[in-house]
Amino acid sequence: MLKNLIVLAFAFSASASIGASAQDVQKTLNAQYGNKVLVLRHSVQADSQDYGAQGNLLTKAEEGSWTLFGRVLVESIKVSPEAIELTGQRVRYNYNPRSKHFDLTKNPKDKTRCHLRIKLEKPASTDQDAVAVMGKVFALNKEDVLNSVPEWWRSYVAEDLGVPYAPFNRTDSPAGSNGNEAYAVGGNVTAPHIIFQPEPQFTKEARKAKHQGVVGMDVIVGVDGMVHQITIVRPLGMGLDEKAMEGVRAWRFKPATRNGQPVAVAVYVEVEFRLYD
Repeated sequence: MLKNLIVLAFAFSASASIGASAQDVQKTLNAQYGNKVLVLRHSVQADSQDYGAQGNLLTKAEEGSWTLFGRVLVESIKVSPEAIELTGQRVRYNYNPRSKHFDLTKNPKDKTRCHLRIKLEKPASTDQDAVAVMGKVFALNKEDVLNSVPEWWRSYVAEDLGVPYAPFNRTDSPAGSNGNEAYAVGGNVTAPHIIFQPEPQFTKEARKAKHQGVVGMDVIVGVDGMVHQITIVRPLGMGLDEKAMEGVRAWRFKPATRNGQPVAVAVYVEVEFRLYD
């Protein structure tokens, strides 16, 4: 489960604050974080990433799904007076509906490696100095781990971490442009009818892992027949949830009506990802 793979705050001994050489700091970091999963604050897609000492991304790259790009299994850490460099394997997560937790998916045949370089403003003379810099790029405590994922994921991640979480109270207009109330289907409120529904697109990682299933979402269909709000209620992982949301935003509906007039409604929809031989 996710909570067993997250690396939390570094524990220091009294001697950690004493000045040490880059080699000493490197040895300590590898002993602490080697073969552990570190959580990136930002799910950057590039396999080669450069950061400033304040955690600012110097590489020109886009962010992607945290289930694909947000976690790195550390293989080695190198420390020099100029930088901290980390090499590791990307790890992916899929959602297990039976256990209701995210499961780690690691392909031993996957040779892709992620290389991160954090430039130092001054040499990291202690373990604390090095971890403070790493903490600008990686989420090293539960609160930061929770904040590293999009809002719609946080209730699931909070459960895995064993921390309390109050779901976000959405204040954006559920009806879209006209700001009217979103109704429930039933009685004198008719259901919207879909008129355009493009096929969902697999992520290459999910296709390679043969990961498939259904993403369930609560959505608001506005008076314009477009989807204005999406909340994931049945995740799948491996980047497919974002693909499902992307696809649903392109859906078009004949709007619901109330007493013959178009209205916004809240409905549940599903996007199925199925691989066919």
